Amino acid sequence: MSEVRKREMRREAAALLLLILLLTAAGLAVGVGSAYFSDQDARSNRIKPGDSNLEITEEFHPPDELKPGEIIAKSVQITNKGKSSCFVRCRLLLDDEGILPYLNLGLDTENWVKAEDGYYYYKRALEIGEITTELLKQIEVAKDAPEELLKRGFSLNVYAESYQQGQFLKEAWQEAWKHFEKNQKAWNEEGSV
Repeated sequence: MSEVRKREMRREAAALLLLILLLTAAGLAVGVGSAYFSDQDARSNRIKPGDSNLEITEEFHPPDELKPGEIIAKSVQITNKGKSSCFVRCRLLLDDEGILPYLNLGLDTENWVKAEDGYYYYKRALEIGEITTELLKQIEVAKDAPEELLKRGFSLNVYAESYQQGQFLKEAWQEAWKHFEKNQKAWNEEGSV
């Protein structure tokens, strides 16, 4: 091989090497610029279900026989046995609605509110381990109660529900239960929240 041809090959090799270096530098510049103008992030949020657990406490000593004008002591309170503060609502369910006009329920209307949906709402959130005031203290049978109703007797059952306080203020019971109802409605309509 001649000396001239060797020089030409060296120039071509140098030119090829220079071209490869320039392309590599350009590729790095594009990659760095692309990384500079883009961003990516991922987060994993662990969601744990809450723990609502209520205990209904009743103190009730039913009489052997109901009599007109009788006052029967029946105390109903709710205890928050869960692991978070919660709002409470209750229903009082009579097995015989016919006797209702002849009963005067001694209810705590200062701390509990009866709503149109039939529930009694406690007006503030219960802390863990806290007990409500007595929703019901006594039942007074009217003096004009028909004897046939009194002979049948009646059962008054207590049903309670809770909703975690979460982000709601302690006294925001109405807002919390509206939120609960909205979520229940969405769940029932769509199958998801």
